[in-house]
Amino acid sequence: MIERFHGELLNFLTRRVGNRDLAADLTQESFARVYSAAGARPVMEPRALLYTTARNLLTDHHRRSTVRGAASLAAFDPDGPERDEHAGPDTHQPEVILDSRQRLQRLEQTLAALPPRAREAFVLAKIDGLSRAEVAQAMGVSVKTVESHLKVAMRACAQALPGRTPSRRHAITSVLAVGGLACLGGWAGWAHWRAQPLYQQAFSTRRGQQQRLTLPDSSHLRLDTATRIEVAFHRGHRTVRLLQGQAFFDVTPDSARPFHVRADAVQVTVVGTRFSVRLTPEVPGRAGVEVAVEHGRVRVAPGDGSAAAWQPLLLEADQRAVFDTGGGLRSVERVPAGGAAPWRERLLSIDNRPLAQALAELERYAPQGIASVDPAVAGLRLSGTFDPHDAAATRRLLTAALPLRLATDTRGVHLKPAH
Repeated sequence: MIERFHGELLNFLTRRVGNRDLAADLTQESFARVYSAAGARPVMEPRALLYTTARNLLTDHHRRSTVRGAASLAAFDPDGPERDEHAGPDTHQPEVILDSRQRLQRLEQTLAALPPRAREAFVLAKIDGLSRAEVAQAMGVSVKTVESHLKVAMRACAQALPGRTPSRRHAITSVLAVGGLACLGGWAGWAHWRAQPLYQQAFSTRRGQQQRLTLPDSSHLRLDTATRIEVAFHRGHRTVRLLQGQAFFDVTPDSARPFHVRADAVQVTVVGTRFSVRLTPEVPGRAGVEVAVEHGRVRVAPGDGSAAAWQPLLLEADQRAVFDTGGGLRSVERVPAGGAAPWRERLLSIDNRPLAQALAELERYAPQGIASVDPAVAGLRLSGTFDPHDAAATRRLLTAALPLRLATDTRGVHLKPAH
């Protein structure tokens, strides 16, 4: 995480505080707090969490500087009003805070209701601190278009604030600042609000179990055996992290909230489609991520922590991408005849796999009662459709499909050459 985001975060903080040394200290403190909070758990949204932490640190720094500056100016202003030395700054008075928080709530609602492209430009410019040119490059549009989107966003925000003010932009910033949510012209309050999940849940299945799920957005998921996922829905995106196993997704379209699936070092992004994602590091020959599309198309890109260098790709219906354990792209191929997720029928389709790999796949669902496989037959190629929950039938099919025999002793069944 440090290697991936350190330089980017340092530059961001330097632009905010105008001091490279102070920015370096804040960067180091941001990473320290994220690692301390995460402990041994993987960080689901490392960039978002880092930037939220950094903005909170900026808010604290700005608040301390503002309070010190206000106190110093008051002490040396001979024409200023007499002031209670124990009173806090005006912006900390209860009635000011209450009014600002009410206005902030209206502002947040306005930002959430912005057109998706205007909201995207606003977030990139005001939250991520990108220049107009950088926003244009990130969105794939012209600088003039970015400025148009920002005008829409700023006009909507200004209209959300009642009363007459000398400067609409100043009014918006003041609302965030009084609530302690703005830092050096940034928008930490909006970033923090946007980063909070609206829905968060973990799901898992046991060996031999499958499960159907309906998410709050009406998307449907089907979890295969021995599968674990974590779901988090935010205001701007929906994310499922596949920790183990495989799942099939039927995603409800929502252009304002893309749907991401993260598995190991691979990220899949869709708006609405049907596809499956697999991560089974315990299965020989199929330890990397696999993505198969049944309908529509998905964008597949390197995810957080990926060391692999490959360009994002679009997978169409009936295409499958296979990756190695490091997230490197191995192949893009047609989906096998059994479909993108044949396991939904509770049958297992095996297409020209070595016997040892096929047995490891069958064992994911239920014990097959096979104690050992003779090396002489382990490499035989197997194709066929099997019911992994009927071990006796599976063993009979193996002897019919391959030149091998079953030998039984006190330890169980052994697969040996037929002659």
